[in-house]
Amino acid sequence: MKVCVLLVCICCLSWRTEAQSQSYLITAPLSLCLDAVETVFLHFFGYTSEVSVYVFLKTSMAPDHKVLFQDVVRLNSLNSFQGIAKVRLFPDKVGPDVDRVVLHVQTNQINQHLLIPISRTNGFLFIQTDKPLYTPYQKA
Repeated sequence: MKVCVLLVCICCLSWRTEAQSQSYLITAPLSLCLDAVETVFLHFFGYTSEVSVYVFLKTSMAPDHKVLFQDVVRLNSLNSFQGIAKVRLFPDKVGPDVDRVVLHVQTNQINQHLLIPISRTNGFLFIQTDKPLYTPYQKA
């Protein structure tokens, strides 16, 4: 009986599984800042022909949604099926009551979306010192 269980375990471990022939990786920021250019990176694996990827920022996935931004990225063998979409949310298109948008990525085979929160504060920091310019070997 122990030998039979051992053989079953060996068969299960040696069973060959096939990965999907086509997959993709999409990276986007955790939050989008208003009036700032943000980067969405697209990488498709296992593709051999050109793919047109549509990247949208929408208010929702409902039929009466408002498209805030759209871009088309063409992925092919010349760019190793990698591409970047530069997305930007303009303050005049986004109402004050909107606190998140939908990132929607669409191709002939892929239709994925994700809610991303909106940050209304900019990331700039102003530092004022007592001296206008410091040289590399000077002490502050």
